[in-house]
Amino acid sequence: MVARGISQPSGGRRGRPSCEGRVADIVTKGRLAYTIRWRMHVMEVVRPERIVVTASGDLVGEGRWTLAAMGPDGSRTTLGQWT
Repeated sequence: MVARGISQPSGGRRGRPSCEGRVADIVTKGRLAYTIRWRMHVMEVVRPERIVVTASGDLVGEGRWTLAAMGPDGSRTTLGQWT
């Protein structure tokens, strides 16, 4: 699936400078004829190691991504979990 459109949060929802508390409404479309509309709430950001979000709407749960540096080119690996 690829996120096709992300709307900007409306007033008072931008959260702290670390992005924690930020809210975004997302429309996701895949290769099938599905459109998934969901709201993402950024719960935790530990730069540059971890991002935790919760989702509501057509997609419900918590997503946790752990980022790790690899190699001298600055590329990163990502381990994602969805519950």
